Formats: sequence, C-alpha cells, structure tokens
Amino acid sequence: MADSRDLVTKTSNPSELSIDPLEVAALLGYPNGKEIPPKVLGILNELRTRALELFQPMYQYTILPIQSIDHENQTVTLEGVHVFHGEGIAEALRYSQEAAIFLVTLGHPVVEEIERLNRVDVSRGFFLDVLSSVAVENLAEQAHLEIARLVWERGWYVGHRYSPGFCDWDLTQQRVLFTLLNSSLLSIQLTDHCMMIPRKTVSAIIGTGRKREEMAISPCGNCKRTDCMARREDYMNILYQSEGTHGPS
Repeated sequence: MADSRDLVTKTSNPSELSIDPLEVAALLGYPNGKEIPPKVLGILNELRTRALELFQPMYQYTILPIQSIDHENQTVTLEGVHVFHGEGIAEALRYSQEAAIFLVTLGHPVVEEIERLNRVDVSRGFFLDVLSSVAVENLAEQAHLEIARLVWERGWYVGHRYSPGFCDWDLTQQRVLFTLLNSSLLSIQLTDHCMMIPRKTVSAIIGTGRKREEMAISPCGNCKRTDCMARREDYMNILYQSEGTHGPS
C-alpha cells in the first residue's frame, strides 16, 4: 500500500456526474441516435433520479515515476519493486516518464439496489446497471481530467487510460495496482479472482510525459478489432477539448 502522503482521495458530488443519453442508448441497443421507446425512456428517467440519490462517488490517485520499461520482457517498473507485465501496457507507456494510478467508484448502495431490482424486476435492474456503467465511466473521465490539469501545471501531458483486463493486460495485474493505493479508504475490496467490490468501480493507469503528440498515441492503434466497444482512438482529442482544457501552451 502506498504511503498516504502520496495519495489524493476525494469525494465527488453525484449531481456533477454526467449520464450521457447517447451512451445509455448505445448500451441498450439503440446506437447512432436511434430513438428509445417512450416507455423505456420514462423508466430510465425515473431510475436516473434514483441513481443520483444512491451514488457515493469517490476517487483516489497517485503519480509515480517510471523507473524502466523493458519491451523485450514486456515489463514496466515503478519505484524498483512494483512491476507491471504485458506487451500492451509496456507499449501504452512507451513514451511516459511517470504513471498515474487511480481508482474510482460509485459506492455500495447503487450496486445493492441493482441486485435488489434484479430479484424483483429484472428490466429495471438492467436499466439501473446501464445508467451506473455510464456514470462510473464519466467519473473515471473526471479523475483523468484532474490528473491532466495537475501535470499540465508543469508543462506535461497525459496519455490514455489503460485498465487490467483491457486487451492483453492480465486481470491479475490488479494486485500490483492495489499495492500502490489504499483501497480501504474507498471501501473497495479485491477478490481472490481480482474482481473489484463493489461493482461500478474502475481502476486504471495513465502515462504522463513531456510531448503531447507522443502521449496522444492510442493503444488501440495497432488493434484490428474495429468493432470493440472500448475502442478509443479519438479519446485524447476529446479529453484535451473538454471544458476548454487544451494542456500547456
């Protein structure tokens, strides 16, 4: 576990979470702006209000220097003892001088409500699950932006988010990530199978470096899975443009 002095832990306001209707529609099988039936839309609006009452959004991050990246052995070493393994993570951090490690969560109450609804009203349970999935991704983007602004203050840039279980990065790498954080402050547990409790929790690593063009390179660039819902080749352009933030001049 990282020294608490190295960690930033914050609570967010649920009302500041964005639940993008287009993202919700896509997850429900209504892509490209296809209209959601009025009955379904009514249920979603009802559950959105309930979700905002249940969300307990929190996030935590730390930024650490990268000691070495070994592409032959597919390893990334932080502080001499924390080692990440995988070709994808080594490539994703190729141009990075530091790594930001973070966790975000919506908390336990909304997950408990999803599980309750799944026992009595499966459709509503599914819809609340989808709304929460979109919300936790937005919370991850908020944490990403905060880290971006922090490194921009010293003229650096951030790269893409990369999570255990993504592409070839083995889910067991969660264990290394959790040694760098204090997940108990967020009431997050890691199971023996490296699943996070509560659900609606996201973990990730972000590279930081001196050149925007290097940090903007997507780990999806060489991937041939064009139908992947997690594909994010244009994500950095969206991040840099959001809320008028463009990085250092």
